[in-house]
Amino acid sequence: MNQQMATCMPDKCFCEKIHHDQSILQPSNAWSNISFLIVAVLVFIKIKDKKSQNPLIENNYLIIIYSLSCALVGIGSFYYHSTLTFMSQWVDVLGMYLAVTFFILYNFFPSKKVKFISSYILINLILGYLLYAVPDLRRYLFAASIVTLFLVIFIKEKNRSSLINYSYLKMSILSFVTGYIIWLLDYFKIVCGPDSIVQGHAFWHCFSAISSLLIFYFYFSERPKDLLE
Repeated sequence: MNQQMATCMPDKCFCEKIHHDQSILQPSNAWSNISFLIVAVLVFIKIKDKKSQNPLIENNYLIIIYSLSCALVGIGSFYYHSTLTFMSQWVDVLGMYLAVTFFILYNFFPSKKVKFISSYILINLILGYLLYAVPDLRRYLFAASIVTLFLVIFIKEKNRSSLINYSYLKMSILSFVTGYIIWLLDYFKIVCGPDSIVQGHAFWHCFSAISSLLIFYFYFSERPKDLLE
């Protein structure tokens, strides 16, 4: 049975040449997703840091969820660039939604397990349905989720009563913006070498993975003020 192809087909699947004669259609874009698997491991091992008085440690199911979401981003994107099918596109973008909505909800429910998990599942079920029913909205919804995250961070930081390392947040934003600029240059083929092993979209994966790790470190750096008093 022929699978439905991704909506970017036949000629809008970024700069890298589609290798129809290979099992992995876009190898550079696919293998660069190892960066997200590395991030997933680096996040997961923080679960052992019992010395830290931090909501992520005190509620370590959160670390497990975020680690799994980063892993799904990597696996989903690898699957997508390997096959360029509609199903792999759905898995790829859903992983991105899971990673971003995690921190949106963490800002509201850092220590409320039932509310966090139920909201997380409900929101991503809705996003997953929209991703299937109206796939052309996927990038707009992702952009909206990123803007929402930044707005929530800004609003919450104004009333923060704890200590946190803002350098991680600044580096996370810088890494994401850098990656997005490269994404644009690659997508519109402004800087493009279809046969090159060096692909702009692959760099987008790496920079967004770094951004995902840094925003985790940002929240992981949070400590009660009384620790230093």
